[in-house]
Order: sequence, then structure tokens, then C-alpha cells
Amino acid sequence: MKFHGFGFIALMSMLVSAVALALAPVAAKAEGTVGKGSFSAALASRYVWRGQTLSEGLVIQPSVGFALGGFSANLWSNVDLDNDEEDDDGIVLNETDLTLSYSLPIGPVNATAGFIHYDFDGADTQEVYLTCALATLLNPTLSLYYDIDEGDGGFAVLGVSHAFPVGPCR
Repeated sequence: MKFHGFGFIALMSMLVSAVALALAPVAAKAEGTVGKGSFSAALASRYVWRGQTLSEGLVIQPSVGFALGGFSANLWSNVDLDNDEEDDDGIVLNETDLTLSYSLPIGPVNATAGFIHYDFDGADTQEVYLTCALATLLNPTLSLYYDIDEGDGGFAVLGVSHAFPVGPCR
């Protein structure tokens, strides 16, 4: 099954929002918390995704997300500000991604399973992924991605990180 365009993204965003709002009282009562929203925007000199340069010049990448309990939804876009297409105003929205995920702590491991719909300018694809992060020295993380649509196969990412405070602690 293949989905195209912003119609799919709008439909999935509304569905996720409706489910999140419907479950908000249940989750808040069960966990004593409420949902959390986020918004960010990055300005970058170019957009490189998995080794491929998708936008040569200046881009802005807005992102909006919502999390409730272990569930989260995020909508991210790449806006190419330096596009030189003849019949364009120089600003092109050339990718929008919808990510849906669920995270569950299992002892010292935080496991996250998710789905990503990539809406590229001219082509779409979809992935499922699983990420496991171990709360220990260097916080090792293993992520497995598998394309279930247009791509051919999957890949793995193994990472380590360590955070430390800089400046006065509050």
C-alpha cells in the first residue's frame, strides 16, 4: 500500500492528535502527567540525509511534536530556501516526515519502536524502526531501520554518547 502527498500526513496527524486527546485523561490519571508538545526550527547551510545531499543551499527545518505517556508523534519538514527552479519563488518544501513511536523502559534499557513516513518531493517511502538504549557508561544505543515501501533493505546504527554539564549547574 502506498500513500502520497500531504493528504496522508494531514490524515495521520489528525488521527494521532485525536487518539492522544482521547487518551489524555486516562494517561494523566495513570501516570500523573499530561502530554507534552514541542516545536523547533533549525537553520542549516545544506540538507544532507544518509550521505545524500538533498538541498545544496540554505534550508530551514521546522519540527512539531506531541508526546503522551510512551506515545509520540512528530512532523518534520525541510524547506529549501535557495532553490533556483525557474517557475518557483525560491522557497521549496521538498520533504515532510511523519514519525509515530512508542517508548517503553525495560529495566536499564529504553526500547522505542516506530514508523516513519517520508514524503519527498516526487517520491514517498516508509520505514519501521526499533531503538534500544542502555542506561550505563557511554549510553550505547542500537537502532535498526527497515524500509517497507520503496527502499530495498535496512540498516543499523550503533552509537555511544556521554553528557556532562557545562557552566554553573542549576
